Amino acid sequence: MTVYKIRNTKTGLYSGGGKYRQPYNKNGKIWLTWANLQSHIDKFVKGIDPNIDDLEIVEYDMKETNIISI
Repeated sequence: MTVYKIRNTKTGLYSGGGKYRQPYNKNGKIWLTWANLQSHIDKFVKGIDPNIDDLEIVEYDMKETNIISI
């Protein structure tokens, strides 16, 4: 499964994912689909963040590594 985050290249912090959350932090928000990420960029980042040129998209490959019984 591939997931995505938005990172500020100058600070190394990740987008919090909305105007009501902390804008950039060390953990950031994870987007589960490319479409949701693109929608966020179109609605919020392009209109709100004046430093859009300092942002990059980071792609993570998530995989199951272990199953723990409960």
